[in-house]
Amino acid sequence: MQLLNQPYLDKWLNSRPALHISFWSFYYIYRVLIYGGVVNTWENVAYVQAFELVLKIPIVYINLYIFLPHLLKRKKTLYFFAANILLIGAATFLQTFIIKFCISIGIYQYYPDSYFWTPWKVFSRANHFVTISSVAVVIKVLKDFYFSQQTTQKLEREKLETELKFLRSQINPHFFFNTLNNLYSLVERKDNEAGPILLKLSELMSYMIYEASNIKVTLKQELDNLKNFISLEQLRFNNLKVDLKMPGDVGNQQIAPLLLLPFLENAFKHGVGKEKERNWITVELGLDGYLLSYVVQNAHSSQDNAQKSTQRGIGLDNLKRRLELLYPGGFDLQTKEYTDTYESSMAIDLSKYVESDEY
Repeated sequence: MQLLNQPYLDKWLNSRPALHISFWSFYYIYRVLIYGGVVNTWENVAYVQAFELVLKIPIVYINLYIFLPHLLKRKKTLYFFAANILLIGAATFLQTFIIKFCISIGIYQYYPDSYFWTPWKVFSRANHFVTISSVAVVIKVLKDFYFSQQTTQKLEREKLETELKFLRSQINPHFFFNTLNNLYSLVERKDNEAGPILLKLSELMSYMIYEASNIKVTLKQELDNLKNFISLEQLRFNNLKVDLKMPGDVGNQQIAPLLLLPFLENAFKHGVGKEKERNWITVELGLDGYLLSYVVQNAHSSQDNAQKSTQRGIGLDNLKRRLELLYPGGFDLQTKEYTDTYESSMAIDLSKYVESDEY
């Protein structure tokens, strides 16, 4: 369970006053509790700790906003440590006068001057400055690293989203032109099929323009789109036989749009020949829980096989790249070429989906 949601964490880290007040409040309370419970000879521990912040606060901010950006981040490590030694040495010396001032107003127990210059006491005062400075620098470095990672991830998300939009846009435009030409012929002949065909084309275009711009669609929408595509493509091939098998109930399953279409595009574009006995396509989809299986087979054309194989590869490379971005480690894509049959198969674990704008 997360103690802080990322938006609240980012907001808090981006608020410099809130972050610094939280840091100094925590440090002050910690010091008061520690010394108030251990050093029972001290009186007014809260006042003493407040006076000690007079030097600790400037030391911390000199480190954060002068030494860190101008020395450590520029890889002048030796200068960074040398500057800190001088700074902490001066602060250790000046801290003695603050303690003496606390003694003079009666909020710190009296000690002779020699006590403050014993090696142990000097080391103890210096160690307080080293500790608070080190903690502050570490927090600053971690904060900068966190936001650097956030920026990197944001840029990566934007890059992936741009790539996905580009890949998704590479749907064969010739399909629409061919369909419109066929529809025109039906209208010229005053064929009664013109109306239903026009409706299917409208649904298909609406899906590709509007629904397909979403990060996910229902599996039912994707399957309905396939049916419309098949119906429209069959206008071009009177002797084409399409055997379509789809699951009857897909429930509330969702899928990235237009992932199933490339197989069919390839089958119609490269697998339909002139010979009547070779004009066939089989499409089979299955759903088992979150696992979607998809197999498309078509007659193998002997015409320009090498060229068609190359063209087919472009579409499948596009599809594979989209799957790598959207379902990393959650898909299997295979193609098999036999003597007279070409088969494309794909399995997708729908639960492995990674939303491109919420990484």
